[in-house]
Amino acid sequence: MNVLRRRAAFTLIELLVVASILAALFGLVITGTRRGDGSVRGAAQQFAALLRTAQSRALGNEVGAALILEADGDLNVVVSDSHVQPFIEGTVTDMPPPATEPSNLSTAEITVAPANAANEDMTAGYKIRFFHRPPGGTGRGQPVSEWFGFQSPAPPDAIASFQAVNGQTSRNTSWPSAPQDGTMTCCIARYPTKAGVAMTFPKVATVDLRYSGTGDAPGTTWGSLDGNGAIAVSFDMLGGIDALMQQVPLSAAASSSVTPIDPFEPVYFLIVDRAERLSVDRQLASEKAFWVAVHPQTGQVTVASNVPQAGTDSAALIAARANARKAITIGK
Repeated sequence: MNVLRRRAAFTLIELLVVASILAALFGLVITGTRRGDGSVRGAAQQFAALLRTAQSRALGNEVGAALILEADGDLNVVVSDSHVQPFIEGTVTDMPPPATEPSNLSTAEITVAPANAANEDMTAGYKIRFFHRPPGGTGRGQPVSEWFGFQSPAPPDAIASFQAVNGQTSRNTSWPSAPQDGTMTCCIARYPTKAGVAMTFPKVATVDLRYSGTGDAPGTTWGSLDGNGAIAVSFDMLGGIDALMQQVPLSAAASSSVTPIDPFEPVYFLIVDRAERLSVDRQLASEKAFWVAVHPQTGQVTVASNVPQAGTDSAALIAARANARKAITIGK
């Protein structure tokens, strides 16, 4: 009986061996989760998981959250986590439009006195919203505008502008009136900055930025992500896409040509076989490619197989995304 009882127990060595095996298996699971399964499908699923994680981090967070994609050579794209700075709060001492100028101007010069940041921090701003704080009030006050475009190459002077890429025109958008009493305040959103690599695509896969973007015409603004440098995909506090933008403003002139956009159509990423990517115009014909699509309002992320096409024009692009379009509408 004593022998049987001794055999029923585990020795310290046996426990250590079992613990080591479990630790090794756990490590394999974690590694597989982070690096994917080495296939194009695995890379697409891993990238989709990172987008979902960023969207989850954004929920309830006023400044949202973002991922940054950056081309590393011709065939590789590195995905980084990001740090999103709090809104710059401030008062506006020159309010658009000046009384002597017509009210249909799409841009206006303003002066901002930041309360929670230095003047030079405004150079990283990309959009602005105006508020009216009554006499004796605290905080921002009540909003009196939607978000406008923003640039401040020489703070505290800045330029607020209608966001034409988001549909703002003088026919449907107007500047808020300067208050008769109280104070005009504002908050300014800033470009995110990189906070560490989140994913390096496996050797077999990469993102084809030429056919990735929003809308169906690659030749339009943000219709293709190719050539735009480091690109941030930003989610807002409700979980939808806040903006597609460059990571940092290059200059006043350069930034105006790639203005951040709040997309009203899904954003698509084409994940392709790296070897096939060497064939410049054959990606839409690939049977190995996958689309990762993000719904602009809900932030829903889906993965769908490519529908191979013979051409490379807008019609072929629309047809290639057929499966992704069907998947992204589920739960809309």
